[in-house]
Amino acid sequence: MGKRVCAITACTGNYYSIIRSIDHLNIDGFIFGDAQDHRIRAEGKRWHRVQGNYFFHKDPFMRAKYYKCFWHQIPILDNYDVVVWMDATTQIKRLPLEHLNDHDLFVQMHGQRNDVHSEIDVSRGARYANYLMGLDLQKKMPNIHWLAITNFVASNRCEKVYQMNNKWFSDCLNYSPQDQVSFPMACEYAGAKVKLWKQNGHRETQYTIKHPHLLEYKDYYK
Repeated sequence: MGKRVCAITACTGNYYSIIRSIDHLNIDGFIFGDAQDHRIRAEGKRWHRVQGNYFFHKDPFMRAKYYKCFWHQIPILDNYDVVVWMDATTQIKRLPLEHLNDHDLFVQMHGQRNDVHSEIDVSRGARYANYLMGLDLQKKMPNIHWLAITNFVASNRCEKVYQMNNKWFSDCLNYSPQDQVSFPMACEYAGAKVKLWKQNGHRETQYTIKHPHLLEYKDYYK
């Protein structure tokens, strides 16, 4: 029997998105978050909209991190062996399941920056304006010399991933929702075995296509 696989994403606050079809992957998909239904257009037949709010924070950007980083606490996902996070802007071309036979996680190399401190240095936009102190605290921690783009993360359900998720979400809450900074730290903390895929591009890779946001961050809160 093969692994049971699902994809998850989240739309919170005033976010508007077109969730790309996963029909060609033949897996289940779950859309979480408190965004109103009319602001979400899900393509294909495999997506299920999950009503209700599992976690509240005044920043809707932070609310989305619960589903991304803490999915192992959501009972509806308990029956899946592999959980694939995809940002609402991401389109999955194919799944990297072969890499999860001997790794805990699959993630794509960032491609533009190569270490955590460099990512902190450029994280000064509107999304992180209220979290600069937390990012500065992370800059004082030992640098980690690898970096992933976390719009697409495939995870085996296992104890090391649970430990990584716990640390990942905790660091988002304690420092900032810039999860690309805290992801390598959490993986190293948990000793998770990560397949870091070297990609040939930032917008389109062997596995994914990253589409633009349809809403400016300043409109996220309205």
